[in-house]
Amino acid sequence: MELNINSPAYYTKIYGVDDEIYWMCRELAQYMKDKDYSESIKIVGIVPIIAPEEVIDNGLCKEVKKVELKSGFASLSLHVNYSKYAGADINKKKGMMIDNILKSIKAIKSRAKFDYKRFENDIRIFCENNNIIFNIEKIEELLFEQSIDISNHLALKDFDYLLNNGYLTELSKSSILSILCDYGGNLSFIDKNKYIGRFDYYMLQDNRYQTEIDLIIDDYVSDLTLSCELSVENNKIIGGIIDDIHVL
Repeated sequence: MELNINSPAYYTKIYGVDDEIYWMCRELAQYMKDKDYSESIKIVGIVPIIAPEEVIDNGLCKEVKKVELKSGFASLSLHVNYSKYAGADINKKKGMMIDNILKSIKAIKSRAKFDYKRFENDIRIFCENNNIIFNIEKIEELLFEQSIDISNHLALKDFDYLLNNGYLTELSKSSILSILCDYGGNLSFIDKNKYIGRFDYYMLQDNRYQTEIDLIIDDYVSDLTLSCELSVENNKIIGGIIDDIHVL
């Protein structure tokens, strides 16, 4: 299959071409060159739409899901969250671009009689071989919820749970209590619905991620940060440790 992934016009006009994204797309196109997923569609062109909401609301940058069975061509343009993409590091940008490619193909899989499962699996292999975050939205959700879960168990002083799940191999109960005592105040529970946007993470290697979340002290967001290292496999958290608790 010929896969052509073009630079998003609006984003490129503002920020220019991301070289690493460009080369990732070139390598992915080469990887897909000898593969076949549809009897009808042999060429797929994808132009991600990365533009602010006000531009989209004005009727510009409309999504496209065009399938031309007779010519064996599909043309696709789906939205990517502009603010998240613009503020992301290069690893997250790669993951968001991969997600957009998957969503684009999924949108036409029925009309194009496209073997989406095999395509998705090949994309997964490509990502694993190139240390790219696969299924980034799901990964973010997993890391976010697990970080909050660890923080809330700290607030409960439920060190048995943390010990039994292996989170205290790097930082001991006594060390954590000493850090919290020196900082002062009491840990409060985190309501995840009110905490979106205050969480960050980055990829390490071998499906391991470093997460950073500001702890809630006496019902206020503090500058005391919980750092965890979490491992993900098959869209599940399979392990992790509390790496540090520190003031940023």
